[in-house]
Amino acid sequence: MSKCKAPLRIWKSLTLPKALAHKSIENLEKARWEPPDPNASEVALRCHELRRKAIQELDVSDIRLLIGQDIGLQFLIPIALKLLETDPLVECEHYKGDLLAVVLRANPNYFAENAGERSSLIEVIDFAKSRINLLDHIDFDTTNEALEEALQVFELGQKAYGRRGGVRYRYSDICNPLRASCPPRH
Repeated sequence: MSKCKAPLRIWKSLTLPKALAHKSIENLEKARWEPPDPNASEVALRCHELRRKAIQELDVSDIRLLIGQDIGLQFLIPIALKLLETDPLVECEHYKGDLLAVVLRANPNYFAENAGERSSLIEVIDFAKSRINLLDHIDFDTTNEALEEALQVFELGQKAYGRRGGVRYRYSDICNPLRASCPPRH
């Protein structure tokens, strides 16, 4: 069950195209996976299960998990970006900003082929920049570290796909200037 009640409410209020909402990733990709090995990991078993659920039945944590496994990106990243446009530091399961971190770590080819979503992600990063300094020092440190790593992965992926001049932000542009405004440690 998802820890994030407000994002779940926002997610459920999004208007999804009917062609998307009632179909599963398996239907949309027109690809049926072989049944998983009974000894497969919990993550593999869960991903198999989630691919068969209608997209509108997924919760925010399910979306985060599937994106993290590079499953159904063309259907799920636009949904995740809509959620992140509302709250860029949404916490699904692990820490504030975990959905943003997983989107930043998604297969770089996706953003190379989808310039509109890439632009939306850059706008979300702008929004995150304005919100990160509102976190308490514990959340700030955890989120800061996770987003540093995720932004580095995103930058490397964009460079690999010829976007050398296109990445407007480096991690240091987002988080380091805000360190001074982080609440004092006790």
